[in-house]
Amino acid sequence: MVIPFLTARRRRKLLDRPFSQARERVLEENVALYRRLPEAARGRLRDLTRVFIAEKSFEGCGGVKVSDEMKLTIAAQASLLLLGLGLDPLRDELYPNLPSVLVYPAGFTSAAMKQVGPGGIVSEGFTNLGEAWHQGPVILSWADAKRGGESVGDGHNVVLHEFAHKLDMLDGSVNGTPLLDSVAQVELWKNVMTREYIHLSRAAAMGMATVLSPYGATSPGEFFAVATEAFFERPGEVQSQHPELYQTLAGYFKQDPAGWGPGAGAEDGRAGGGSVA
Repeated sequence: MVIPFLTARRRRKLLDRPFSQARERVLEENVALYRRLPEAARGRLRDLTRVFIAEKSFEGCGGVKVSDEMKLTIAAQASLLLLGLGLDPLRDELYPNLPSVLVYPAGFTSAAMKQVGPGGIVSEGFTNLGEAWHQGPVILSWADAKRGGESVGDGHNVVLHEFAHKLDMLDGSVNGTPLLDSVAQVELWKNVMTREYIHLSRAAAMGMATVLSPYGATSPGEFFAVATEAFFERPGEVQSQHPELYQTLAGYFKQDPAGWGPGAGAEDGRAGGGSVA
């Protein structure tokens, strides 16, 4: 979606300003994947991050006062998914289905409906780390958004997970298929992702560990989000163990994180608990 002229002019003024050293330090320290990007991609990520922060609302919940560090850390990780999608930071809308980001200090309570007996339904609470809503906000635990940004290699990144859902939702449904470029790409996507989803479901049922989190076996939508996390966090392992999945995701994101340089996908992360949806 192309933005109005006046918005483009505001963006030009925004992007003409120097990116401060303080903000650069936040990205260097809080977003491990930023450190691995080629320099040209870093510059593009900085531009997308600034536009994201300027145009999306950030709201603190549970006593959180949203800081510039929080905005930068979250926005940079969300913008990482957009780097290869051909979006112009001056003219294209970023995540048009996202009005706001809600930030809790840590895991937050979400409600789920549960069937109890014939005709009975109750609401149960459970701890969540992130949620993405249709045409609504992304909700995040700051503790886990920061942990996922700082660490890389464990395959867990709540920001990448939830914003993969937002890409998936652009066509109006959460079915594990984002907007694709051609009929041929849709056919390839359907074949590869269905096969990989079935393989993960079988592995999860047998308790077998893979580079993909078993949570991806929950549904095709969760499979895409989990596969996205692994594609960026553990690209070398995905490429070697699931080459067709890697190539399919690379074809969509138009990025090659396995080739970003020494250490890409190295184990230096910490596994987290809780759920992402």
